[in-house]
Amino acid sequence: MIMRFDRLFITMYHRRALSGEGHLIEKRYAGFRGPKITNAHRLEKMEIKWGRYVFLLYFEQVKLRDRFLAFVKRNPDPGIIRHIAIVANQRKCFLFLIPKKGQVKENLTPVYRWLCSLSK
Repeated sequence: MIMRFDRLFITMYHRRALSGEGHLIEKRYAGFRGPKITNAHRLEKMEIKWGRYVFLLYFEQVKLRDRFLAFVKRNPDPGIIRHIAIVANQRKCFLFLIPKKGQVKENLTPVYRWLCSLSK
């Protein structure tokens, strides 16, 4: 009733340590009632085009930046994904997407597989 669309938030817990902190967040969402990135002041930031959207990429390490960029290159359309967060010190990954009928599995599967590969 407050927003124009449904929202789906997913938290993934990792058994193994993750390397660094990183966020890939749609710029429009980041500026409008979006989550506050706690450590944004100590992260590098760059704008990238993903599909038809502009995203902000926050990263702690170049290696993580490169992994995000490689993921975006392999998946040229974010679909319904609006935020991917990796928070190493909590061993967690967070996802925010706007669920649309018939698109959740299609858009979530590559992100889920990629996030699972980060702790290996």
